[in-house]
Amino acid sequence: MSSIMPAFRGGLSDDEVMEVLAYIKSHWQPDIRSRQTEGSVQYEAQIVEFGAE
Repeated sequence: MSSIMPAFRGGLSDDEVMEVLAYIKSHWQPDIRSRQTEGSVQYEAQIVEFGAE
């Protein structure tokens, strides 16, 4: 299957990826931000308890 969207692997540094994500998240509604934060806390707790894959 082909894609019309070009690949960006290696096109952005890790810092640039984080900046893009921060920009996207800055446009989320407060309830969405709250749910994402809660999900991240739960995920991090699982990593601490069970370790990364």
